[in-house]
Amino acid sequence: MTSDALDPGTRLQLAIDAVSEQVDAMRDADWSSPSPCDGWDGKAVVDHVAGTLTGILGMLSGEDYRASKSDAGATDSPDDAAQRWRDLADRARVAAGDLDPSRELSGPMGPGPASMALAIPTHDLTVHAWDLAATGGRRWEIPESLRADLDNLVRNTPEEILRSPGLFGPELEPAPDANPTEWVMAFLGRSRPS
Repeated sequence: MTSDALDPGTRLQLAIDAVSEQVDAMRDADWSSPSPCDGWDGKAVVDHVAGTLTGILGMLSGEDYRASKSDAGATDSPDDAAQRWRDLADRARVAAGDLDPSRELSGPMGPGPASMALAIPTHDLTVHAWDLAATGGRRWEIPESLRADLDNLVRNTPEEILRSPGLFGPELEPAPDANPTEWVMAFLGRSRPS
């Protein structure tokens, strides 16, 4: 269920950078605009990725991802949400830089090597970086190596897992002018908010 194209530390750092780029690009209106995630606005997406990063940091410090991950830390304001993300991102970049790919971690699917345990939460960040861009009306391409890694992961994930409740919806038809990232997002049932 994972790709060996990128080592897990590099993959995580690229995903963090992608989310950070989109958080920094958000305008005031984007925080309350609908996102591609049903029922979530831009701020809810940032709060969610901060919760995902909390789980990743817990995992990297030897805890269970599921026990560490928290969306309960929703922030009061967009400024608080952005600052929380930046603080967590700085800590996670350092931890990712020291990561041994063979190290055993307790990820969302249970224990396994870092390359497997980090794949799903890292690509959760990647997908939500695109969601943030789409929320702000920006057409954004996931960096090629990260996009290829994501595409490999999702296309090799069994449908019953990929399309399970709370993950991804049915595959959509990409727009005629879709870029490579939008093809992957359509496969994941994602479209830009209207």
